[in-house]
Amino acid sequence: MGRNNMESRPPKRGASNRQVFWRDNIAAYFAQHRAVLSDTLDRLWSTPLSTLMTVAVVAVAIALPSGLYVLLANVQQVAKNWDGNAQISLFLKDSVDPSQAQNLLAKIEQQAHISRVEYISKEDALIEFEAVSGYTELLEEFDENPLPSVIVVYLDSPALDVAEHLKQQVIQWDEVQFAQLDAEWVRKLQSIVNLAKSIVIALAVGLALAVFLVVINTIRLAIENKKNEIEIHQLVGATNSFIRRPFLYIGAWFGLAGGVFAIFSVELLLLSLQASVTDLANQYQSQYLIQGMDFQSVLFILMASVSLGLSGAWIAVERHLAGYEFFAPKP
Repeated sequence: MGRNNMESRPPKRGASNRQVFWRDNIAAYFAQHRAVLSDTLDRLWSTPLSTLMTVAVVAVAIALPSGLYVLLANVQQVAKNWDGNAQISLFLKDSVDPSQAQNLLAKIEQQAHISRVEYISKEDALIEFEAVSGYTELLEEFDENPLPSVIVVYLDSPALDVAEHLKQQVIQWDEVQFAQLDAEWVRKLQSIVNLAKSIVIALAVGLALAVFLVVINTIRLAIENKKNEIEIHQLVGATNSFIRRPFLYIGAWFGLAGGVFAIFSVELLLLSLQASVTDLANQYQSQYLIQGMDFQSVLFILMASVSLGLSGAWIAVERHLAGYEFFAPKP
């Protein structure tokens, strides 16, 4: 009897029903997003001119700081890859005779990180200057040789801090009138690049704000065009998330399309500059290939542009929904 009662009981389906209900909710959620994605693309495609103008504004605003930053990164890379060892030119006082200069050479050779030293007398400096400049007639106007004797110090290290330390040391010597670090341009270039990068970052923040405002204004116009439709949705009980969703997709599309066009624009700019850079490098018996954006940079630009589009659309929709206080707030 007990066995028959057990067999007559209906099977427990509570867990199974909950699992099916959970799967149905997930499937419905993704189906809604697919439908909204397709619908928003159709909306944008139906107004190609306004869509293209908005995407162009976003692309230019993103491409400008991105392109400048990539160019500055290439310039900084050139400075970092400078493979010549530093040199220091010591201009001697007129009172220093050749014997004193030779003693100074021996003193310099005892210093650390010295590869070799070279002494250029006043006479040799004049001959070299005449050969290079061609100003022979001008130099004949001087009663005496105006050029000083020079000691060129070649270091065995490309590190600028080593050269700077030695420069500060030798400039204190009585025989030295002036010391010139021949690689000092590298340090100055790096300082200029760092300053320019700070300016580019400030420019990027300003242009990002411009993109943000453009997206807000564009979404606001889209909301105005769909105002009656939104009100009907609210009257029949649509949630704010349902109303908000298509406009968020539109903002994301604007950001994504603007970011993609910005990346292609920057890469085309770099390709167009390669021939000029190659010609310039050849004049210095060197070669340099412009480095484009790496994967991290591309990913950052796309994420930043999409985030700007999403945040701008969110604010525009929230401002609209806040204006309808007579409707019950819905999540």
